[in-house]
Amino acid sequence: TIQFHDAWRVTQLQAAIDAGTIVVAPGYAYSISDATGSAVLTGFLPGYPAWADSFLPTVIGAAGDNYDGDADDNYTEYVLNGDPTNELVLAEQPTFTDVGGSFEYTHLIRNDDPNLVYSVETKTDLSLPWTGTGYTVLGTNVTGTAYDEVVNSIPQPADETFVQLKIETP
Repeated sequence: TIQFHDAWRVTQLQAAIDAGTIVVAPGYAYSISDATGSAVLTGFLPGYPAWADSFLPTVIGAAGDNYDGDADDNYTEYVLNGDPTNELVLAEQPTFTDVGGSFEYTHLIRNDDPNLVYSVETKTDLSLPWTGTGYTVLGTNVTGTAYDEVVNSIPQPADETFVQLKIETP
């Protein structure tokens, strides 16, 4: 953490970062805040590493590990609001609600990790590939936490439709 107490230095620091004179190391991000008349530049690990570190001194391990031995690996708990240190707190699975003529499919998204891409995919059978069609995003409920809720509408099919939530880090 670097702290500055005058606006000129803050402006110069931001300009140096923007110009590439000061380089933020790969895998790290930064924030500049001016909450008390001074600016603080803080480097931090973004995404899963920062989340995993938030459980220290417990070391939960890599994304593919399952520290608490429940049904979800650490990555699933990260992207869907589980607790990797408590086997009773699983990731929050998407929900279906019948609204007459269609279903509302609601799922969480992490709003603090721009590297995560959430997409709904549908199929009328279980053959590959899945497609990102057959649904409409109705809106996002901004919760004020690290997770927002996205509500999708899926027409009620005459036969059957399969739905999955795909979460990627491109």
